[in-house]
Amino acid sequence: MTETQWTSEEDDIIRVERIPFDENIPLGKLKGIAKKWFKEKYRGKSFINRGTGREIEISGKGIGHTISETYNIDVVYSMAALPEMIERMKFVGTDLPKQLMNGEAVPQNFLGVERYRARVQVREKVYEAHFVIKVERVGGKKVARMVRLYYYNHRLT
Repeated sequence: MTETQWTSEEDDIIRVERIPFDENIPLGKLKGIAKKWFKEKYRGKSFINRGTGREIEISGKGIGHTISETYNIDVVYSMAALPEMIERMKFVGTDLPKQLMNGEAVPQNFLGVERYRARVQVREKVYEAHFVIKVERVGGKKVARMVRLYYYNHRLT
């Protein structure tokens, strides 16, 4: 997998302009509030990534996973720019399902993951956001099968 290289013309930092929560709320309490708020706002909505032209749907499971697993409050705040991050993130590569690499059974509809990166500024700090997008096959035996991409999670480094 190739690493994304940022050049001056690609150095397109996504800025989180508004944080939709009181910044004095402790992370533990904020997680519950944020999960509910972001699921109501984004769940089921799709956005087109400009670089790949692929449609990526935001799932409630992805929102919940990202917020539950983080100890960095800026990850929660960065969710306010999730649609813009999906549209502007840069494709890095694809990975096979980890179950396949571990010799385990793979769900029939799970094809693997795509990895993306974007630069995002939350408050005064610029991060590199790392995204995992699940790639699944949808449709039954009598319906033409198509591929759907779901936002799974992101982290900031």
